[in-house]
Amino acid sequence: MSERIAAKSHRMEWTAPPDLLTNGCLVETQPYTTALAREWLEIESRSPNATVFQSSAWCGAWLRATAKAGLVEETRIVIVRRGSQPVLLWPLAVRRAGLCRVLHALGEPATQYCDTLIATGEHRGWLLDAAWSAILSWRDIDLVELRRVRSDAAIATLPALASAEATCRTTAPFVDIRLAAGGDAHRSSRTRNALKRHRRKLAEHGEVAFEIVQDPEAKVRVVDEAVVFKRRWMVERGLWSDGYAHAAADQFTLTLAQQPGFCVSRLTVGGETAAVEAGYVMNGTYWSLTQSYDSRFAEHAPGRLLTWQFMDHCAASNIHMLDFLAPAHQYKREWSTGEIAVSDYLVPLTIKGSLLAATLGCARPALKRLYRSMPASLRSYAMRLASGRRHPIQQY
Repeated sequence: MSERIAAKSHRMEWTAPPDLLTNGCLVETQPYTTALAREWLEIESRSPNATVFQSSAWCGAWLRATAKAGLVEETRIVIVRRGSQPVLLWPLAVRRAGLCRVLHALGEPATQYCDTLIATGEHRGWLLDAAWSAILSWRDIDLVELRRVRSDAAIATLPALASAEATCRTTAPFVDIRLAAGGDAHRSSRTRNALKRHRRKLAEHGEVAFEIVQDPEAKVRVVDEAVVFKRRWMVERGLWSDGYAHAAADQFTLTLAQQPGFCVSRLTVGGETAAVEAGYVMNGTYWSLTQSYDSRFAEHAPGRLLTWQFMDHCAASNIHMLDFLAPAHQYKREWSTGEIAVSDYLVPLTIKGSLLAATLGCARPALKRLYRSMPASLRSYAMRLASGRRHPIQQY
C-alpha cells in the first residue's frame, strides 16, 4: 500500500463552523443514480454561475454514452448538505493509470471546464474545505487531476490549487453579446466589408442561407457532416486530440442531440452545408463546442460568416455570453470581447501519485513537442490511422 503524503498545502483538517454544525452539515459521496439526478437539478437551479459541464444533463449524457459503448465509469459525486438540502455538488470520476488511480472531472475528455456546483448564498470556502477533506479521506486515490480550471471557478480558490504549479496554462476567449452588438460593435469597417465580400463571393456558388437546426435527427445528420469536415481538416494538418478516438464519441453526440439545450447551426450554399457550429445553451450562455467547414469553400471564410450570423442569432435569443472555450486560437480572438485564464493542475496524494504527476508533467509537453516536430506527412498518416472513429463534441 502506498504511503499518503502529508503536505500542509493540501492536506488540512476541516472543522465545521458553528452555523453549519448547528444546521447539520453532512458530506456524502455517491455514485451517479437517477434519484440523485433530481437533487442535481435542484442545486443547479440555485447555482446561477454553473457551467453546462457540471450539469446533470451533460454528465448524465456522458454516462449513458459510455455505458452504451461498453465502458464502465467509476463515479464519485461529492455532496455537502445543510440539513437535507444539498448546497454543494462536485461531479468526479476515477480512472486507472498504470498502478495509480486518478480522480478527475466527470466527463473527461469531453468536459471542458472542471468545477463544482455551490448554491447561492453559501460560504464557498467552508463548503470547499468540506468537500476537499472528503476527497483526502479516500484511501484509494493516488492523484487528483483537475483540467481546464477557470480562474473564476469555485474550485480555483482551493488552497491545494493555489499552492500547486499549473501543468498547462491557456485562456478561453469569450464574447459579451451585449457589448458586441451582433459581432459588429468592436469590429472595424474594413473587417465588416471583408465579410460582406466573402458572402458575395460565396453566393456565386448558390444561395447562402443560415439556419438553426431544430429536429434532433437533423442535428445528428448535420453534426455527422461537421465530423467529416473536421476529420479532413485534422488529417491535412496532422492534428491530434485526446477526445478524437474515444469510444463513447458517437453515443455522446447522439445523446446530447436529444436535449433542447444542444444547439446546431449551419451555413448552406445552394442547399449544401458549407459550415457547422455546435454548442450548448444554458442560463443565457452558449458554449461553442465545435465548428467546422467544407474545405471547398475555404477561400470564402464560411466559418467566419457562420459565426457572424450566429452572433446575430444570440443577440435576438436572450443569449448574452458566447464562450469559445480554451485554447485561445486566433479565429476565436477575432470575435472575443475578453479572455479568461484556464489552467490544469495535478495534486498527488501518494508517493505513486507524485511519480505519476512528475511523469505526466514532463512527458506530456515533451510528447507534444515531439509530435509537432514530426514531418507533416507523418503526422497526417498518424491521423489517418485514427480517423476510423469520429470525435466527441470537443474543441481542437
